[in-house]
Amino acid sequence: MEARYFHELLISVFRAARITPVFSQYLSQVHSILALVNGGWGVALVPETAALLRYAGVVFRPVRLSAPAPVELTLAWRTNNHNPALSALLEHL
Repeated sequence: MEARYFHELLISVFRAARITPVFSQYLSQVHSILALVNGGWGVALVPETAALLRYAGVVFRPVRLSAPAPVELTLAWRTNNHNPALSALLEHL
């Protein structure tokens, strides 16, 4: 399953609220998710940055979690990448 972290986060939020959602679609691409919402196929919890896509007719509202879990990120690059920006980033991390 793609975006497993976010899926598990959402499931834990629903579980804590004693809500059992009915899922009709499992999607990982934000554009596809918003297209279904725009088409009247329900609602979706999406990353805040999805609002930057500005779908006409789709309303975005922030969701406040009581204690959000940290997001784990991984940096990936090609082994033969000699871009100075990569070197600077690696030094910073």
